[in-house]
Amino acid sequence: MVPDIVSNILLELSTLLVADISPRSISCQFDKIAQQVANANLHFGKIDCREYYEDVDLALILMMKNEAISNALFEQASTFRVMENELRVQKGLSELTSLKTEDCYFEYRNHGILFHYNKKLENQRLIANLIEGYNLVHKKSVVKQFHYS
Repeated sequence: MVPDIVSNILLELSTLLVADISPRSISCQFDKIAQQVANANLHFGKIDCREYYEDVDLALILMMKNEAISNALFEQASTFRVMENELRVQKGLSELTSLKTEDCYFEYRNHGILFHYNKKLENQRLIANLIEGYNLVHKKSVVKQFHYS
């Protein structure tokens, strides 16, 4: 059961995901929410929303490209990117060949607020950066506190 204070914080954070909000408004509102989070002795965490293809071949190439990037093999990642684009054109643009991203949201997990964010959207990157700044100021080791599933 999520306490009322956490429910209110999650609701307020979710309002920041509205596309029409200015970055200045997001920053001001986040400061107020961060005070509530600190008072409730909670912590923040963030993870990228997963990107995926429904097409199996494209999903495999995307996985190999991401693995190459994570291992700093940028030339190999560039090759996979070219392959990905060529295969998308070859298979035709359809629902199966379009890159999808999981929905963004906030959740309460392990006595903390976890933000699943889309790194391609400016306001969500801003919120993720604000969370990073909050964590630096409060010196919380978020990596150890969240168990990713």
